[in-house]
Amino acid sequence: DLVIVLDEDICIIGPDTRLDAFFGKCVSGKKLSELIVVDDQARFLDTLLAATQSNEIQSVPVTLDLAFATIQVQLIVVDTQTQASHYLVGLHSVEHKPKLLAESPEHTMAAEGDTSQQSISLDDTQTQVQSLATTTLTGKVFADISRLNASADSGLQRQLERVAFIGQSEHWLVGTEDVQLLPDVVLGSGGFGVVVGAQLRGQAVAAKLPRQSAQLNSLKFVSTIANELRIHRQIRHPNIVPFLAACVDPDRSELALIFELSEGVRLSKFLCTEVDALSRLKMLLDVVSA
Repeated sequence: DLVIVLDEDICIIGPDTRLDAFFGKCVSGKKLSELIVVDDQARFLDTLLAATQSNEIQSVPVTLDLAFATIQVQLIVVDTQTQASHYLVGLHSVEHKPKLLAESPEHTMAAEGDTSQQSISLDDTQTQVQSLATTTLTGKVFADISRLNASADSGLQRQLERVAFIGQSEHWLVGTEDVQLLPDVVLGSGGFGVVVGAQLRGQAVAAKLPRQSAQLNSLKFVSTIANELRIHRQIRHPNIVPFLAACVDPDRSELALIFELSEGVRLSKFLCTEVDALSRLKMLLDVVSA
């Protein structure tokens, strides 16, 4: 019925009046995954990944969630191996279910003078914000890692392939050949990981790695560091060391985070010196504000 052209970030290349008419709005520049229901997004991502790895045509049934209807479609995916149009997606409409007017949030209004439907509690708002990360495509990918059990080696590899695919789309994935580790320069350590000095394409950086090679396949470590990756890739704050990139090797179940190298006095050494109360308070405020 339609052909959708996607770039390497899975964004729709346009303008295309036929697409806009089908979706009921301008979709140029929007991620196609965001128009698919949450339960089908991971399957769509797997299909793109399979198309890239196999260089063969892939097909997947999904449901589109539009303002006026939910539409069951069959998507045919081809990886073109070009920069201008990374994917060609054929769309065949299978079933069209119109939404009632009340189902669309923009058409739902509280009665005039009835404030009970118009007020939103702080707890409700916090719950919505906290659940947002797991209701998006990328949030589901990272959340699925923490649900894997110790015998799910193939599942872990599959999830890391998804993480790598997201990293490529968001431009924070780097290859192991781009990073030179300096294992003798230990900057810090924790229960599962160690932070060492490194070079990222010649730039001095810090790399967070598993503490021991025996833990490379540890689901606990991978799920912990994957959760850190999920958070750091989305935040920027002057009091948080900037996240630069990540190395993901699904075949070896390896995951390493690359951060900007922060130079200065270690906190433990700083606290052992004579520091006035005002400086300590300022440091405490800087920490909690992050």
